[in-house]
Amino acid sequence: MIDFHTHSGFSYDNGPVSMDEMARAALSAGVTDLAITDHYDPFFPDMPAELDFPRYAEALARVKEKYEGRLRIAAGIELGLQPGRALELCRAAVEAYDFDFVLGSVHAVDGYGLHTYAYERSRSLLHTKIDYYTSLLACIREFDGFNVLGHLNVVDRYTPPLGQNDEVDGLIDEIFGVLISRGQGIEINTSSLRAGGPDPMPPAGRVKRFAELGGTIVTTASDAHDPRHIGTHIQNAERIAKSAGISSIAIFEKRRVSATKTL
Repeated sequence: MIDFHTHSGFSYDNGPVSMDEMARAALSAGVTDLAITDHYDPFFPDMPAELDFPRYAEALARVKEKYEGRLRIAAGIELGLQPGRALELCRAAVEAYDFDFVLGSVHAVDGYGLHTYAYERSRSLLHTKIDYYTSLLACIREFDGFNVLGHLNVVDRYTPPLGQNDEVDGLIDEIFGVLISRGQGIEINTSSLRAGGPDPMPPAGRVKRFAELGGTIVTTASDAHDPRHIGTHIQNAERIAKSAGISSIAIFEKRRVSATKTL
């Protein structure tokens, strides 16, 4: 089982969870490949979202060495993408450290953190969705320093469903086109299933569309902030990927696909 999106106590939105706890929980859950991807979200509104990079890199190196031969651990990071100076800082962080795996995610739009619901209250439902995907597309066009796009439709966690919309569908197709053209992928993030939702992020139909457009790189991800949640619903994500026509789940090392799990 592959879980390539998890968080330790280095993440600003997490409790004092050690990487050692995470590794032990992963082994207990039957995870063979684990990526620890703590947050770096420069200029995140109303919350310090910095990361102590030297200590973080040291902790990752120690836990990788300790569990070598029992658990493959990828030294990862989840970058919070926002236009402008934030992308410059993300680029500098990726260039300064030897990460195995980099997630690119959007957690804030127009100076609003999505989780506060202030963004969602600032505009209509349609424009909440359109503006989110427009910002995401602008960020990934400007910044290519990530391997996989995190939780594509995270905006849906905080808003009611919109239904089919040609403009939103067109934006998502453009996002997929950029990723596919550069050899980047998407994750199937199961945290929404753990929270009681009906679908992972993105849902099965979006994963299928990614494959239809030529996408092949997919990772599976619990987005666990608690060791007890590592590996949860990963088998559901694998079934969705296989049904969409994806033949394998990617494993990264040194920023490249180093191995795959055949579905």
